[in-house]
Amino acid sequence: MATLITLKAHRDWGILMRNISGIKAASCWVLLVTMLGISTATAQTVSNAHLITGMPTGWGYDAFGIQTAGQPLVNPANCPDTDQYIVDSSSPGYKTYYAAALMALAAGKAVSVVVNNTQCSANRPMIMGVFVYP
Repeated sequence: MATLITLKAHRDWGILMRNISGIKAASCWVLLVTMLGISTATAQTVSNAHLITGMPTGWGYDAFGIQTAGQPLVNPANCPDTDQYIVDSSSPGYKTYYAAALMALAAGKAVSVVVNNTQCSANRPMIMGVFVYP
């Protein structure tokens, strides 16, 4: 039974991807990779969907932040600085998060940011995933 479900899901995914073109297909792949990256995470909270208003980069180290409009940041770890979500290059998924955030900023798409419930990065809520809305 599990094999049939897996084969059906694989077939349905192939049909879906054939019917999506251009940037939509790229968005779906970024979303899928991001979701796979966070599926193993155990401590996470997801923000509401908002547009990205800024993406500051690291001050002397390889990191980036996400600033969003119209909401206080989700901050389950009670990080002292709450002006942006942040992640550095030592975190698994860093390149995927960066690609998703850049694509969303350039396309004017809303995002939800997945943050760690127990850890901060540079005293700010630590990014564990980025969900881009179509």
